[in-house]
Amino acid sequence: MGFCARLCSQTRQFSHRCSSKATWIGRRRLHASSQAKPLSDGEFRELYASCNVPQNVRGVLGVAFSGGPDSTALLFLLQRMLANENCQLHEKLFAIHIDHGLQKQSGEVAGHCASIAEALGIKYLAIKIPWGVHPFPSLAPGVAFEKIARDARYHIFMKVMHEHDISGIAFGHHCDDQVETAILRLSKGSSVIGLAGMRPLRRWGMGFGEDASSLGWAGYEGMRRWIVRPLLSVSKERLVATCEANGLNYAVDPTNFEPAITERNSIRHDLNMIDAGNAEGTRVLPTMKKLLDIGNTHYGSQSDGLQSLTLSNLRLAVSLVSRWVAEVDEKAKSALRASILPTVQSTILLSCESLSLVNDDTVRVAMVRRILRFVSPRPWGAPASEAGGRQTSLETIVTKIWGRSNLYGRDREPFVVGASVQWTPVAILPSGDVRFRRVLTGEKEGWIAHRQPPILKRKDTSSTATVHDPLNLNITDIFLDAFAKNTKTFALYDNRFAIQINPAKLPHNILELCQNSKEQQVEITIEPHSRYYLPRIVVRRRRTHPDDEQAFDGEPWEIGRLSLRGRVESPSRSNNKIVFTPVPSDAIRIDYVRVDDAFSCDIPKHLSYGRGQ
Repeated sequence: MGFCARLCSQTRQFSHRCSSKATWIGRRRLHASSQAKPLSDGEFRELYASCNVPQNVRGVLGVAFSGGPDSTALLFLLQRMLANENCQLHEKLFAIHIDHGLQKQSGEVAGHCASIAEALGIKYLAIKIPWGVHPFPSLAPGVAFEKIARDARYHIFMKVMHEHDISGIAFGHHCDDQVETAILRLSKGSSVIGLAGMRPLRRWGMGFGEDASSLGWAGYEGMRRWIVRPLLSVSKERLVATCEANGLNYAVDPTNFEPAITERNSIRHDLNMIDAGNAEGTRVLPTMKKLLDIGNTHYGSQSDGLQSLTLSNLRLAVSLVSRWVAEVDEKAKSALRASILPTVQSTILLSCESLSLVNDDTVRVAMVRRILRFVSPRPWGAPASEAGGRQTSLETIVTKIWGRSNLYGRDREPFVVGASVQWTPVAILPSGDVRFRRVLTGEKEGWIAHRQPPILKRKDTSSTATVHDPLNLNITDIFLDAFAKNTKTFALYDNRFAIQINPAKLPHNILELCQNSKEQQVEITIEPHSRYYLPRIVVRRRRTHPDDEQAFDGEPWEIGRLSLRGRVESPSRSNNKIVFTPVPSDAIRIDYVRVDDAFSCDIPKHLSYGRGQ
């Protein structure tokens, strides 16, 4: 029996077993429109190919599998695609089910998902969220459940990817999810760029929070994992039709249709009303009409029919905006490549002469978002790294950079508008060097984007809470542990730099100090230097005070720093002068890990990963 025949036989048997006993499964069906056609194998292959999945994601692919029609159709289509003898996209699939444990039927749904995965011959893992166990909070009444649940899911997905060597996860988000996302963002003041919704392919990113103790944190490892969404142009009806045409049973969570539970549910409820021809009285009616207007503005020649408020027109509006945003993004990349000049690692130096050639405000906003994301110390991929995507913040930056008196003028001043990025006017010398002063004859105007100086906070002596200081990172424990095990130390510094240290390759005097680690003779920290807050690794020896108190306040011993020229160097004294000598790369490596294809930068592949970073 061939694969497809065997699969259909197994799923029919499974559907029969489930339909009589499941409260969520089989009783409440989502009826596909009579006009909705199931996705064919050829269509899905084209959709997946259009995601342009990188080569390093061609190993094991995870699938977020809730058991609903979207993820069920996705899992089925992926498995059938990989069963093709000529398909070499992924080695295998791994279905991952997250059980929120909030309804009594959740265990039943997990069992349903296990049976589907078994019928498809796919490895399956179900994990129940341990609410109340760090870092998962207890769910108290009135909490913002939607965000917490999302962070919890992503936290578990990241953990599973790391433990099972999964390079990316596919999600079953479809075009109706895109509409919901666009309406949600528009209602929160997003720029037009943000209305394009989710992308078919993106890096996982560094996650949420401040460090490894935060729910949803991914750190450096998240920069090497990917999210794939091949169904963003497909309607919900077609996914339901795909399940029904192939005998695939699926679960339906009734809470997804209760508008009072989450803001997204409320939007979904309004979209269902519009689809039923009852638009008046919907809560987000003004936002939906604004979305149609934006679609008409950017692609008027193709959107003459967007005047009537229907679900199909909203889908088309988001699709048109997405296409337009992709074009704007390409223009922004080209403009950035023409405007940036060589500069210190972690910063962006821009020529005002080149910036003056960019006249489209939307392209300017797209340029600003890319620069913020690249320079910011906020977690890469989080909204905070792009000033929250707020239209007002982004337009303020554009005005300050491109304003008549700011490209060329004596009134240019440093400023910060979100993402912890400072924009500073500079003079660019004919040699390419930069001076932080007014422009003189023969020099050119420029702007440099760099990390904002930390905001000094008054110490609260009455508080016992630990203050998170991203610029002063104590790595003593992981360093000494690596020394004892003859392995390498890895640290993510300020969400900007990946630092790898091989203790065995350090100078002998450092190794001698490490051998006394049981007596806790040393403290190793990563600290900032220069106006750009570049990292340096510092060792301090314990010193005993006259009052018998001990503290690590001895003379700092710097074993390596990232120089302004991008080299790892170590200072030493010679003839009463400080001399910097190169540090071998097998001893200390420091790499900038924030990426953007406009700047031809990618994640270094040589670095190993340390958990918790």
